[in-house]
Amino acid sequence: MRTLVIVRHAKAESPDGVRDIDRHLSARGRRDSRQAGTWLRHSTKRPDLVLSSPSRRTMETADEIVSGYDAPAPTVRSEQRLYEASLSDVLEVLRALPKKAGTVVLIGHNPSVSALATELAGQPVDLRTCGVAVVSVPRAWAEIAGGGGLLETVQTPRGVKPHDSGAS
Repeated sequence: MRTLVIVRHAKAESPDGVRDIDRHLSARGRRDSRQAGTWLRHSTKRPDLVLSSPSRRTMETADEIVSGYDAPAPTVRSEQRLYEASLSDVLEVLRALPKKAGTVVLIGHNPSVSALATELAGQPVDLRTCGVAVVSVPRAWAEIAGGGGLLETVQTPRGVKPHDSGAS
């Protein structure tokens, strides 16, 4: 069984004249990212790999999340295809993951991260900024497909919300 941890980047600043890809995290975004990292360290296995969109806010989210792990910190890999990604782009990235990767954290943007969680779980998942969805994936990464996962939990900066299979 593989574990995919899907994270929407934390809250970012929106200053005038700054390109979207260059936007920094806000103070709240940094705080929420550290909280998400603490929760992940206590609730999931140590990631074999952290994939992040190359945008500044997603890379900063990734840095904050992995900062609390014992050295060496999990590897963070910038993945260009996760910026302005469609669901099919994200699935392609996942299908190319190494077989040995058991736990992977993917940090990206909406709508693709919520679409990915929804696609894998077979039910609606709406990730807010710094929201985390943990999905168990019984198939090999190369075979990942819609409805092929089990949504274990959804976490928000305000705390963990256990998944309710009866929710619509």
